[in-house]
Amino acid sequence: MAVAPITMRRGRLPCRRRPAFTLVEILIVVMLLAVLAAIVIALFTDHTADAQKATLQMTVHNVTQRMELEHAITGDWPEQIDPDWFAGGPPVHPQNNLDLEPVEVVDAADQPHPPAKVLKRGLGGAFWYNLRTGLFRARVADQGNEGDTLQFYNEVNSAEETSLGNYSE
Repeated sequence: MAVAPITMRRGRLPCRRRPAFTLVEILIVVMLLAVLAAIVIALFTDHTADAQKATLQMTVHNVTQRMELEHAITGDWPEQIDPDWFAGGPPVHPQNNLDLEPVEVVDAADQPHPPAKVLKRGLGGAFWYNLRTGLFRARVADQGNEGDTLQFYNEVNSAEETSLGNYSE
């Protein structure tokens, strides 16, 4: 068994050196923890976006099915989204941090998509419903650039749009 060397301090009794970490060792550990934290944050952010996309896809799908059921029963598209159709009230948009109304209802036979597809202040709702055609769409939050935002919109709404309409506004 190794024994720590004994050192003498001036005017004091001898003491044993205690093993300790060097500053370089501590810095290496801190840097490794920072790298691991960056990786975990990046993974968490990706999963959040995936969860929001899945939530929006399911909402669009479920509301569309309900609209088609109402159309099959009555022969007409409903004039609005009835909150009683859903447990807990009207559909909730996970990206609506602007306090927009849940659904904007329009009456336009020639509009399969909202002219403004990106969530921004001043819009009529986070979701868009065309009562003339029964089409229901989810507007989406900015994904960092126009291409990614358009791709996100198209994936959420099972669409093939080529323009967002209001991205640069």
